Amino acid sequence: MKLNPRAPKIFEFEDYRKFLGSLFAFEKKNSKSFSHRALALRAGFSSPNFFQLVIQGKRNLSLESARKISGAFKLNSSEAKYFEALIQFNQAKKLSQKSRAFEEMNKLRPFREFKKLASEEYDYYSSWENVAVRELVGIDNFKENIDWISARLKLSPKKVQESLELLQKLGLLSRSKSGELKQSESQISTGQEIRSVGVRNFHEEMMKKAVEAMDQVAPEHRDFSAATMKISASQLEDLKARVFRFRQSLIKSLEEAPVSKDQVYHLGIQIFPLTDVKAEKS
Repeated sequence: MKLNPRAPKIFEFEDYRKFLGSLFAFEKKNSKSFSHRALALRAGFSSPNFFQLVIQGKRNLSLESARKISGAFKLNSSEAKYFEALIQFNQAKKLSQKSRAFEEMNKLRPFREFKKLASEEYDYYSSWENVAVRELVGIDNFKENIDWISARLKLSPKKVQESLELLQKLGLLSRSKSGELKQSESQISTGQEIRSVGVRNFHEEMMKKAVEAMDQVAPEHRDFSAATMKISASQLEDLKARVFRFRQSLIKSLEEAPVSKDQVYHLGIQIFPLTDVKAEKS
């Protein structure tokens, strides 16, 4: 007996266009008469191809349009609210807006299994403390003691405990055969947009930490340098590639050096235009 496919669940999506595309395909499969025009009429849109343009990424959705679509597909209250938060998450221009929308999405998801990976991985990427704790575990004189870790990184014991639990859930920390905590080689992967929001948060936090270090860390324990230069736009990709190779080579040589590793440092390299790229194009 052939089972009927279940309708797409909105809480499983982090891209509202993919959700709408999947939902449309499901409805179309179950009803020959279902079409973009029929949906537009049901939702009250004047343009018969509006829905198709949204799925293709050629049109965005307003709050009013989102509510019309929720009504057309008979989404319940929680689903409709999640749909609106999802739209804000996908369409937001500012990092702070994306972060707020993502947090709202996680509050609305009713099933832990739907949000576990995305929210945990988002937490890892968006918090510098988790990255620092993982690196601290790898130093030679590491002690698996909450108070010791807390003192070394100037974190609260609660935050240290939360980071250790998260890192083990994600497989970024594991136990050796003797029971010692160690770094693992596991990599984590999630939706590109979730990752990018978290990584942007991480860089923002680290830039704030860098500003603090200028005042709080003695010059012999830090280094700040920069270069302002003129380049051609065509040279940018080569510049980024050379910085990447330098970073990889530097990390490799430091890791392979036969000396005791007893500190955790952060190296930040920024490349960004000071001239208005958009103005030049226009």
